[in-house]
Amino acid sequence: MSDEPQLIIRIAPAAAADVPWVADMCLAVERQHEEYSPLRWSLRPDVSERYPQWLSRIITDPQWLVLCARVFERPDGPGELAGTVVANLMDEIPIYQCRRYAFIHEIAVLPEFRRHGVAKQLLVEVRHWAAGQGVSQVRLIAANKNPAAQSLFTAAGYQVTYLEMIQSASG
Repeated sequence: MSDEPQLIIRIAPAAAADVPWVADMCLAVERQHEEYSPLRWSLRPDVSERYPQWLSRIITDPQWLVLCARVFERPDGPGELAGTVVANLMDEIPIYQCRRYAFIHEIAVLPEFRRHGVAKQLLVEVRHWAAGQGVSQVRLIAANKNPAAQSLFTAAGYQVTYLEMIQSASG
């Protein structure tokens, strides 16, 4: 039995006041991606300004879902931001039976709240939202160099479908 208190996790849509925190979390993920593969994920120099501006626009767009997870030690206690997810609805090319799907662009949890079910709950909420939007699939990509994320997604029921590859067009 663990001596750690059981955390209460509450998931809610991000508010305007959450945007700076969500942007910082997502940018940390993006910087990790850029480190893994600069060719694929090279960030613009002004990304620190662009990302919060973009988030501020999409948090009220019904095609997008930006959630924040807050953790509480007591139901009546103060909550602390612990994780976030950013997803949207996307159109598939018109040759497949699946016409639209939800795509998870970012999921991030603070290190001290990992392995407490925060990411799992965020993924569940995205799935519920997607079903409510009438889509039958939720997709994401996981960095080849991030086995922890791959394990999380596999444990949550995601299946590997293909391997993305990249080459510079300039040789």
